[in-house]
Amino acid sequence: MALIIWFPYYLIRVRPNSWWLYIGLLSIPVLAFVTFISPMYIDPIYNKYSSIEDEDLGRDIKGLLEKAGIGDAAIYEVDKSRDTKTMNAYMTGVFSSKRIVLWDTTIDKLDREEILSVTAHEIGHYVKGHIWRSIVLGGVFFILLMYLIYRTSNWLLIKSNGAFGFNSLGNIASLPLILLVVNFYMFVSNPIINFASRQMEREADAYEINLTKNREAAISTMLKLNEESLGLPRPGKLFKIWYYTHPPVEERVKFFTEYPLDH
Repeated sequence: MALIIWFPYYLIRVRPNSWWLYIGLLSIPVLAFVTFISPMYIDPIYNKYSSIEDEDLGRDIKGLLEKAGIGDAAIYEVDKSRDTKTMNAYMTGVFSSKRIVLWDTTIDKLDREEILSVTAHEIGHYVKGHIWRSIVLGGVFFILLMYLIYRTSNWLLIKSNGAFGFNSLGNIASLPLILLVVNFYMFVSNPIINFASRQMEREADAYEINLTKNREAAISTMLKLNEESLGLPRPGKLFKIWYYTHPPVEERVKFFTEYPLDH
């Protein structure tokens, strides 16, 4: 943590008027690393990745991948049950490194059709370009966030007339002030970030139901995932706007119920 904090303060001192741009631009390769490199090279250090033990399930997943036009993607099961009881799956990688990964908890707690629904949803995120969109939008947002921190922190520093005990953001004592500003803008921006996330989840839901043509499995999957995560089926509107990255389960069930399968 000391090394992580040291670097931005070094930039603040040597580039007092443009540090925010350098840090913002650096966020893009960091996001790419977390999205593509870490799941392939870092995560396997802590968990065992293996082929799907159920060969029939593996063939069904392979069929979904081929139907989506990405049949060359690898399929893995990871032993996350050693760390958690929650369920999850994800798809990542580019070109020959494309892979879809299912947690063993997902395979153990869902039936075959429900597992295929989860898989189709993650395929939807990949095919719709949500991974790249998240990296680009995340980078743009981070650059804007750094600029707002730069402007607001300096404005507060000037207006304080030395009350903080330091007169430059390059002083390590400015860390609480910067964290305060960061948290303020993160709170204010939550509705926008979560709205974009919910839109991508809705697109993935639509792709899922088009790929599997199985609304019953999609609905039962949502109910099981919500029960497992102890999620609120019908949160208040304000709470949803500020804190929900996914549509509430009641909305998703309604979407799956009403979505035309021949769309």
